[in-house]
Amino acid sequence: MNDVLALSASVRSSAAGTVTGQPAITVPLGETDGIPVAVQLVGPPARDDLVISLAAQLEDAIGRHPQGIAAPERQFALIT
Repeated sequence: MNDVLALSASVRSSAAGTVTGQPAITVPLGETDGIPVAVQLVGPPARDDLVISLAAQLEDAIGRHPQGIAAPERQFALIT
């Protein structure tokens, strides 16, 4: 039952971007009191490059990358 509730919450939090065609990405930040914490970035339509660039900058800033995966070569110009 918990999996169903988690999936329902996930769909509710991302449905607006799916309907409007806005690119979105979720970046895990770590844990607080054993609970996973993440941030979801949503950009304007057709600006996938912007959302990916911001997510890459956030990962670099907090020093986190997905477990077991080295920081990828960045294909997009970082926003400064």
